[in-house]
Amino acid sequence: TQDRSELFREVDSISIVNAKWLEEKFCYQGPFWSRNYRFFRNKKPLTVIREVFNPFLEHWLGPSDIHKFASLSSSSS
Repeated sequence: TQDRSELFREVDSISIVNAKWLEEKFCYQGPFWSRNYRFFRNKKPLTVIREVFNPFLEHWLGPSDIHKFASLSSSSS
């Protein structure tokens, strides 16, 4: 472990996104849940990741009720 450095993750935001290209990839009509988070190494930002969740996850996790929050969504290209 001497040559390894530890990474830390910090979630910056959880959001709802609408994008035609996501609808095409997921074969599902949006909106979609997403989150942005940053990785840090040695207390310095390393990278930012935006993760969009496939609605098929609801098959295992149960309903997300995203349509209750649809008025808060934004467009993404």
